[in-house]
Amino acid sequence: MWQKFSPEGRAVFFHVQEQATPLRDGAVDADVLLLGLLNDPESVAYKVLTHFGVSRELVSDRIRGNEVPASEEATQGMHMTKAVLGVIEKAEGAAQLMGEKKIGSGALLLGLIKQHDRTSAEIFAEHGMSFERTMGEVERLSGSGEE
Repeated sequence: MWQKFSPEGRAVFFHVQEQATPLRDGAVDADVLLLGLLNDPESVAYKVLTHFGVSRELVSDRIRGNEVPASEEATQGMHMTKAVLGVIEKAEGAAQLMGEKKIGSGALLLGLIKQHDRTSAEIFAEHGMSFERTMGEVERLSGSGEE
């Protein structure tokens, strides 16, 4: 599975895995993925999120105390929820839309927007982050290619 990610995309999951244990008993859900996108100030996703006014502190405050519903079963390996697997599928489509061969952090952000997960969807809506506006910013920052 990891071969479809750029080094930047793989790095997101490295950080996400570190954060999942204290926040979600090891399960990687959409909330933890959003927090992971705010780890690397040099990544496209970080720059896009902060451009729209989304900070690590805001996301952290919003997800602390949110419980993962019992229906969110984790998958094998990194213990990704079905929602995160959906994000990855949508991110692959977003990468293709942008002409990218690999999934980078910008495509992951776009996949998360398309997934419409509860907490992240609220944050995106509050900050005016539609798919189209965010994709425009991802393309601008990545210069038509994250790699």
